[in-house]
Amino acid sequence: MTLCFQEHSRNHKKVKKSSKRLKTIASILLRGLQHKMPADMLLSEAKDFELDVWISKQQRYNKNKIYSLHELHTDFMSKSKAHKRYKFGVKYFNY
Repeated sequence: MTLCFQEHSRNHKKVKKSSKRLKTIASILLRGLQHKMPADMLLSEAKDFELDVWISKQQRYNKNKIYSLHELHTDFMSKSKAHKRYKFGVKYFNY
């Protein structure tokens, strides 16, 4: 997919199309798994399915986005530097 080229202005259409395609594929796979899994297994994995559905449905302006599946409390921080504009992590305060 062309998501790695999203910084270049000439690739906005490609990025939009490929990200929409990725969301469509994820939704189709989740729906198929939910229909084909047995009910008892679906109940035991309900928390994971809820998280996956939340990730596939989140949009640009939603609050409480999930940036990492491995660390759910990861935040998005802007650094205001030209060479490294963004940072993902958890803010810790030393009191």
